[in-house]
Order: sequence, then C-alpha cells, then structure tokens
Amino acid sequence: MDASISVQGGAEVARLKREIRTLKIQNEDLLYALADSKDELDASLRTMNEISSLRKPFSQPPPEILQMIFERAIPPHFFIDSSFSFLPNSLWCQVQEQKHALLNVCRAWYRIGLPFLYANVSIRRIPQLLNLLRTLSNSSPNLNLKEIIRTVEILCPIPVSYGHRFEQQLQVLFAICPRISSCSFVSQVSPLGLPPSVLFCALVLNVTHLKLNEGVELDTLRNILQLVSPYIVSLSLYSPSAVRDKSITIPDINFNYLEDLSLWAGGDGSAFIHKWNMPCLRRLTFDGNFGDEELKYFCDLYGATLQYLHFTRGYFCTWALTPGFPRFLQLRYSPIDFPDLSKSCPVLEHLVLPPFTRPLPYSGIKWLDVWVSENCPGELEQVRSEIQGANWPALKGVRLLPYSPPDNRHDLPLILPPTLVPTPMHTFSIQLSNLVIRHDVGEIRYIGPPRTGYLDNDDWDAFKDPENSDDEREEGNADKDSSDSSDGSYIAGESDSEESDFSYCSIDWNEGSPNQFRATIADWELENDSETDFLG
Repeated sequence: MDASISVQGGAEVARLKREIRTLKIQNEDLLYALADSKDELDASLRTMNEISSLRKPFSQPPPEILQMIFERAIPPHFFIDSSFSFLPNSLWCQVQEQKHALLNVCRAWYRIGLPFLYANVSIRRIPQLLNLLRTLSNSSPNLNLKEIIRTVEILCPIPVSYGHRFEQQLQVLFAICPRISSCSFVSQVSPLGLPPSVLFCALVLNVTHLKLNEGVELDTLRNILQLVSPYIVSLSLYSPSAVRDKSITIPDINFNYLEDLSLWAGGDGSAFIHKWNMPCLRRLTFDGNFGDEELKYFCDLYGATLQYLHFTRGYFCTWALTPGFPRFLQLRYSPIDFPDLSKSCPVLEHLVLPPFTRPLPYSGIKWLDVWVSENCPGELEQVRSEIQGANWPALKGVRLLPYSPPDNRHDLPLILPPTLVPTPMHTFSIQLSNLVIRHDVGEIRYIGPPRTGYLDNDDWDAFKDPENSDDEREEGNADKDSSDSSDGSYIAGESDSEESDFSYCSIDWNEGSPNQFRATIADWELENDSETDFLG
C-alpha cells in the first residue's frame, strides 16, 4: 500500500517538474517578446515625438496653397473691363463682391487676398482718390499696401475747376506707390473730360504702360508722347483731330522701347505719326475706322518688325427717332478689302481681322484670327469659304473670335494666344461669374447670359414701343423689388444708398486681440468717407 502511494507520488512530482520547466521556457519566450514589443513601442513614440515637433496640427492651408486657390477662384483683371462697371449687373462689381467676401473670412485669407483687391485700382468717382490716399496713409506698415498697387485707371470725368486739386492728389499717389507701372485714362462708356495737367501727372518713369482717352488736343498729346517716349513699352491712344493751328509743329519722336501700340480713330492719324521712330514695335492694334489705306501707309513705315497685327472692325450705327425715345435700327458693317502687306510686314506671324472679301496674300502667316458676329449669320460661311480657298503653306491654325459690341475685348487674341489649344485634348473653359469663355480648337465662344451693356428683351420692347412698355416694366419690377434688393452695384447686406459701392478696403485684424478678429473696412469709394465695421 505504502509502496503504491510512493510510486504515484513520484510520478506526480516528475510531471509537475516537467510542467514547471515548460512554463519557464514559455515565460522566457514571453519576456523576449515583451522586450521586442517594448523596443517597437519606444521607436514608435520617438517617431511620433519627432513628427509632432516638425508639424503643428492642421488649421489653415499653407499661404502658397491659398495663393494658388485665390488665383484660380478670382477672375484675373485683364478679363474684366472696369469702365463697364457703371452698367447694371456688371462683371466688375460681381468680382469686387467676391474679393470682399474672401477677405472677410479670417486673418489668413485676408493677408493672402489683399493683393488681389489692391493690385488694380479704378477711380470711378472723384472722391475715391482722396479716400484711397487716406486709406494708404492710415494703413498698417505690415500690410505694405503702397507696394501692392500696380495699375491705376481713371474712369471719371474731372471738372476743370477741380483739375488742379485732383492733379495734386494723383501726384501724391504716384509718389507713394513706386510699383505703379500702368495708367489708363480710357472709359468705354463715356468720353472723359480730363484737364491736360491731370494727364501729365502719370508721366513718371515707372509707368511703362499708358492708355489715353479720346479728345486730347494735338499740342498736349505731342508733349505727353515726347515725355514718355524714352521708357514707354505699351501705348494706346486716339489720333488727334485735324490741326487748326499751323504753328504747332510735329517733332521727331523716338520710342526706343515701344513694343505694343494701339491706335484708335479720333481724327487724321497719318499727319501725326509720320515722324515716329519705333525700332522695337512688335504688336499693333489698328482701328478699322481708319480704313485700309491708312493701315497700308502705317505698315509701310513701321511694319518691318511687326509680328502681331490686329485690324479691328470698323462699323457705324443708324438710328431712327420715335416720339421722345431713340430706337436702335441696325449695325452697319461691310467686310474689308484687306491690302497686301506681305512686303511691308515681312516677319508677320499672327494676324487678327474682321471678315475679309478676298484671300490674303500672306505665305508666312502662322496664325489667323477672324472676328465673327452672331448678329451677322452670313459672316461665318463667308470666312470659311475664303479660308478654304486660300493658300498659306506656313499656316498652323485659324480661330473664330466672338465679336460682341459694345464691350468687345480687342486684346482677347493676346490674352488667349492661339498656341493654347493645338488639339482637342487641350480645350478649356474659364468661368467669370455667370459668363463662361470656352476655347475649342479653332474657336473661342462666350457661353452665358448677355454680356455687360447688352439690352434684354424688355429693353428691346421699350425701343419698339416706348409708350406701352413703361407701365409693363414698372409692374414687373414691383414684384422684384422685395427679393432683388441689389442689382450688383451695391454691397450685399449694406445700405441701399447710391453712395454705397463695392470698395477697396484696409482691414486691421488687431493682432494684439486674442479673442476676436475685428475688421475695419475703410471704404475709399464712399463719397461720405464713411467706415463700415465687419466682424470676422
């Protein structure tokens, strides 16, 4: 009995010893695995600490990304003619509203969006210039507003009695903003009455792009051109009217750096330009109202270096009067008999024309753009037949451009050069508010509502029957007044006063205040110099 118990006890002890040895081995394996896991955990913690020290938690896209987003979200200024901002529902006003909305989001957006608001300044009313100077003087040095302004457009008539004061203000603006390189005195809506002294204010060395309005006297224009000739690169002007004072002489003028010239018909141009010297002239826009003989005369003198020639469409309107109201009848235009300029312009590559009546004798032309109007259905077929019958061995492409007066962009062929869309896979569209510019192979189209300045159906009804249309339009507008409080000319949510307008602003985000972003918009477009507070 005792022996059997002893045998069983010995077997149990042996079994327990074997289990203990097995558990020790498993324990050692677990210790090794735990050590490996601890090493991996320590390595992961070190990596996380290194990453956290390199990058903070995400709050805003980097400034470079915001800059790229704004560049693609805000229509570029060269697509928008600010002189049409006086018309209802203008694209310029819509873009200004968009810029203000972006700037008022937060401090980061404000700093990135500020150059988009201030780079191109349009003086649309006389008090705006003084308010702009006040805003620039009171702005924070950190904003550097004076360095942002690049172009200045004067779109308002200046009374002679106020000319001296406006001249002083304009001189101050050019003195404190050294980066202004472009100045324009052109309005497509109405002629500008500008005293000569105001025009001379813009003649500073850093202004290399100058646009002058119609009606500048020959003596004034001569002096202006003499002053800008040493450094001007781009020039747009109207030819002066016939010279009555025979004592006014026309000296030789050397435009040593002039590359881009636009000449518009205001009078006799041949007597004024025959003493110019333009050795670097590359691009010429020539008003079609001059006629083909004037174009031939000019190109014989200065066409040796021309690579781009744009001969615009010349047209005139006829009107018939109804009792108390004018009515538009017809836009008259006849295709041009384009002259032979193959010898006058030997290096010409890009030609922009209205519809022409005969094949062009240019063997070296690479790109041809033709303006075609939707109001003249026969032009498209005529242009295509002439192109098919032409023999241009160097021709790479032909484009049809949308002609749409009164706000036709004459610089569209330069803004969108023909090399952008060589194949269908390169087709693209540009959306400007509710207007889309689509560039296909061989054609540029406007897609959307009528462009600024067009007459809608109600306007045409008013032209046809002015006596009955007034009552109908008043009834229709009564329903819209409650919902459409703004026509695009006023700031959304602000006063309906006629003094309100989309404005340029200087926002001080009060960096020392940790609990709020407070934006003060100094509205230099308001005639009463008022300021409006916005909370970011």
